[in-house]
Amino acid sequence: MLSKEEKKIIREEESYKFELRKYFEKKNEKTWKEKLWLFLNSAFGLWLLSTIVFSIIVNSYANFKENNTKAAIKNETVRKLEIEISNKIQYFKARIEENKKEITKSLNNLNNNESTYTAPLNPTIKEILTETEKNADIFPEYKDRTLQSLIFELDQLSEKDTDKASLYTSRILLKNMALKDSIISDYKILLNDYNTVLKSISKDDNLNKWSK
Repeated sequence: MLSKEEKKIIREEESYKFELRKYFEKKNEKTWKEKLWLFLNSAFGLWLLSTIVFSIIVNSYANFKENNTKAAIKNETVRKLEIEISNKIQYFKARIEENKKEITKSLNNLNNNESTYTAPLNPTIKEILTETEKNADIFPEYKDRTLQSLIFELDQLSEKDTDKASLYTSRILLKNMALKDSIISDYKILLNDYNTVLKSISKDDNLNKWSK
């Protein structure tokens, strides 16, 4: 049987061993960074990391490709709208100039007593605009589209506020032109309408650009 002194010594030794073990365990305990590094270097960690990286690359490429496709479609739409609008404006302007020459020639003949002037058969601005929108299309998808609607669509695709403002102004000008439906027997009003519209086209940046 152990004496009290021997029991005391044993308890002290066990206590010392316990404290010593705790010390070394604490010393060998790894930080969260070390644990993470060990995990990432394990077989499962490497597989998981490669899967995540691969997914990110695939998704990034898919998004990049999708954005490029959308941008390409948008740019192509803008290009076609510009061509369509330009062709219609050029047709519109040419028809006005053509009719203006006819009226001017008739008036000159009248002043020179070469003929008797009768009521002009030349179309009004509204009629020329309607004719333009029906006959001057290039792309099938824009057939019978009004100039106002085409410019509005171009406006929606524009990113700059300055472009939107100028396109809005051009659209309002065309809207006002469409209201010019003067009585065709009044050649003076008709001729004045022709001159007014031609002047408006030359002064508006967009219409002037498209008319050339």
